[in-house]
Amino acid sequence: MTHAFSYAALDVRGALRRGSVAAQSRDEAIQLLRAEGLSVVRVRPASRALIGLRARLSSAQLAELLLLLAQLLGSGSNVTMALSMLRAQQQRGRITSVIEAVQRRIASGDSVADAFAYALGRQGGSVSALIAAGELSGDIPGVLRTAATQIERDQALRAAFWSAVSYPAFILCATVIALIIILGVVVPSLEPLVADATARPGASIRLLLAVSQFLRGGWPWLAAIAASFLVGGIVLWRAGILEPHVERALLDGILRRLTRRLIFGRTAAVLGRLLSAGVPASQALKLAAAAMPVDLARARLEAAGAAIYEGASVSRALQACKGMPPIVLRMAEVGEQSGSLGALLERAGDFEQAAALRDIQSIAKWLGPVLIVLLGGLIGAVMASLLGAISGIGSAVLS
Repeated sequence: MTHAFSYAALDVRGALRRGSVAAQSRDEAIQLLRAEGLSVVRVRPASRALIGLRARLSSAQLAELLLLLAQLLGSGSNVTMALSMLRAQQQRGRITSVIEAVQRRIASGDSVADAFAYALGRQGGSVSALIAAGELSGDIPGVLRTAATQIERDQALRAAFWSAVSYPAFILCATVIALIIILGVVVPSLEPLVADATARPGASIRLLLAVSQFLRGGWPWLAAIAASFLVGGIVLWRAGILEPHVERALLDGILRRLTRRLIFGRTAAVLGRLLSAGVPASQALKLAAAAMPVDLARARLEAAGAAIYEGASVSRALQACKGMPPIVLRMAEVGEQSGSLGALLERAGDFEQAAALRDIQSIAKWLGPVLIVLLGGLIGAVMASLLGAISGIGSAVLS
């Protein structure tokens, strides 16, 4: 039976190509790609890549695995021996399953990069690209340490991001819950009193009663509509229809300064580490592009990387990448002049990521008080309407 396999491969010019190929097995797909003169970086079943059924390692587990493997390889062990030693040290679990999958693929003739791409599934895209760089440069231990360092930095950035936005998110959730209780419990209790009142209720209480009735009577429809939007969004995202528009909004929309710092800062850091590890500039740029999580940014960097094959410098190639932060471009120029391109690019990338994180923390710092004022005012207005209605009903009864 023929299956579809998605792949990433380098052509004879070093350009990264992506696509799909029909074959009866993954080994046959690799053979077909190699017959076309391509150097395979990653091959995996297209359906499995789409829905991501593979068990994932946590970021900490993956970073630990790569660091341990780098230490063993750096001490003189070959890949097969190092993986066997790691497997013997681990208790049965996800890490052991990944090691066994890597061992099986290497035993069947795959490269180390292909084996990790297969074992890690969607999680292994950037890792396999960096390992491919290590195979090209002959320094797999150094590249494994680079991959582990980047994973740890990504994990630290995610933790700091969620720490920054957790307070505003808590305020928003608490306010929504309070409004649901008011509209679903408190306001309905006033309906009999309003109905029995001789005077016409005020506009504010009539509005609250109408909203409450709509929510209580129409919540199944609202839930169905929300579920439809959610399922439709997931289907469109999986089909690749929604993702390009979201990525363009992130890279070129109102948040572009922040997102470009995060995305291209990460790329510059990875590129700098690859160059410091001795990977040729053309290959390093292509592999750094392969490690990018955003397809639109990856395409821009791949297009810019083609300029290197025409004789352009790294700094000139990066200038052709739309959205590349200015500090990265300046550091690239200085690095080429001083002979420390890798170190300066890595420093610039780390600086841009840290600056983006400071921006997020600054926004979250002001967002919390603003939400408190706005949402507190909303709840205050609702409660004022309720108290006004109760006061009016009491006055009508006493009169």
